[in-house]
Amino acid sequence: MSHPNFIVRAVIDDWHGNLLSDEEVLVPSIEVISDLVGLLNADDRTIVSLFGRNGSSLTIGGGGDRYIVFVSTPDENLWNLTSERSETEKNIVLKIGGQEGDFSTRQIIDRTLAMYAIRSFFTDGTLQPADRWEKQT
Repeated sequence: MSHPNFIVRAVIDDWHGNLLSDEEVLVPSIEVISDLVGLLNADDRTIVSLFGRNGSSLTIGGGGDRYIVFVSTPDENLWNLTSERSETEKNIVLKIGGQEGDFSTRQIIDRTLAMYAIRSFFTDGTLQPADRWEKQT
């Protein structure tokens, strides 16, 4: 059976205090993925991971129109989606994966840009917009 999209699995966290339960959706539609991203609130729902057919994954974390997005590729490279904000702006604290983290303002993006990147990854695993992805070193 061929998959109509690149994403074969989506997982969202669900925290109850310090207890974690994940919810998994197999071969999710873009509408389901959008709904999962809409549940993110940087409190008890902090991260959605999308897994591609080739072993790559796209992860979005945060909530309230403040998100981070990164991709892990099968060759173990990590790519961060970046905004147009200056590096000199103060870092932002977001709860992602159940823990607070200190993120560069360049890593904080809005839902519109996050969904644009997700739609591209959903279709064929590409990273769009291409000029906004930075390889982690």
